[in-house]
Amino acid sequence: VDVALGGVEKLYGSAQADSIERATTEGFDGHLFLIDIVALRLRRVARQLCGRGKIPEEELNTLRDRLTDAKDHLQPTKEAANLANSHLRGRAALRERLAEVEAARERLSYALGQFDERDVNDQRTIGSVAIDAILRDAGQHVPQGPVAAALGRRADVAASLTPPEALSKHGVEYSTDAYSCCDARELATQGDAIFFQLGKVQLGPGGGFVGADDGDGLISHEAFVLLSRDGKQSVKSVDRDDGFTHLGMPLYATEGHFLRASLLLPEVLRRLSTSGVYSPGTSERQLLSLLGRSLTKGLTKSEGQAEALLHKARAVHAVLSRFTDAPSGAFLLDAVTAEVRRFMEDAEARAQTPDLFAIAGAGLLVDGLEADSLGKLADLLVKESLRRRVAHALRGAG
Repeated sequence: VDVALGGVEKLYGSAQADSIERATTEGFDGHLFLIDIVALRLRRVARQLCGRGKIPEEELNTLRDRLTDAKDHLQPTKEAANLANSHLRGRAALRERLAEVEAARERLSYALGQFDERDVNDQRTIGSVAIDAILRDAGQHVPQGPVAAALGRRADVAASLTPPEALSKHGVEYSTDAYSCCDARELATQGDAIFFQLGKVQLGPGGGFVGADDGDGLISHEAFVLLSRDGKQSVKSVDRDDGFTHLGMPLYATEGHFLRASLLLPEVLRRLSTSGVYSPGTSERQLLSLLGRSLTKGLTKSEGQAEALLHKARAVHAVLSRFTDAPSGAFLLDAVTAEVRRFMEDAEARAQTPDLFAIAGAGLLVDGLEADSLGKLADLLVKESLRRRVAHALRGAG
């Protein structure tokens, strides 16, 4: 093992190795290893520059080449992590880690320019103390940032889950995402999951929605994040003219797929909150409101819309069965079941219900609710909706 400083070998050594395993860039771990290796090389460049005065031109050229090589080595990983139809798992974690290392490379490139009198592209100059501060910081081994670490843990948890189950022929056809070109099982093996598309979102100040267009189209979480630039722009739909801006309810394709969707659900629900923060046991209720809107959308439903509604109800039932209600500590499904029964039995409770869409959606999930009771619930929802509309109109007329 030879150690070089300032381009000159200073230490020499050797060690016996019983076995050597050649690292590759195949898969998430390989790409992450490559990023860490490049980060190590950048730290060595920073340490070579730290505390230096004038640097010979030949050494400057060598250092610039090393920075260029670092960028080139990361390019294949960058391309793979930014493809919507890539089969690479953990792409979100890789993108975040890449951003950290690329930022360090940019800082080093700027610092190196301060030593190069030939560099006329950047006229900004800083003192030697500031340069040394930049280089000392860049030369330290800093653990990956909290966001990259959290995304890496999520990728590892998804990889540790039981393999997703096989799909039927219809399951493959129904769950194939036109953006990633993968079905639900293929996406689950990557730690990804399918969600229904959601557009024209207007969040209610106290929960629920002022407006939302709950679509029947599907897209994977990873494809949405990439194509929407992390939710900053609309994604064009493949089956209608207008696009969509959010992810809605997950698709329950299999248990294995749902386990991966559950890992991604906090991020999806965070975008459906006015505060932009995911609140366990509370944020999940937004799915009830979406289910109610899907149920009440249109007087009649096509076969495709009815099938999509069935999948949405199944997914919301699974979510509410596994998450607990924040105020009471009971499972969310038990809590909303009690709320539906209070709505049916107590006029005061009906008047105090903040989101009628959520009650409509919950009505689909209550076990043991007979057809007559469902009819009664529908009548009560219509009457309460009409009462609120009339009250609102009267307030405006006063």
